[in-house]
Amino acid sequence: MVPTASELFGLEHFGIIYSFMILGNPIGAVLFSGLVAGRL
Repeated sequence: MVPTASELFGLEHFGIIYSFMILGNPIGAVLFSGLVAGRL
């Protein structure tokens, strides 16, 4: 994902984009466990 983000958005704001990519994993895990798996 990191090379794809740098190719799509460039290296000018790479730190911000990388931070959002890192935050996406825990947020996705919380959403999956709380919303999707909680209804099973």
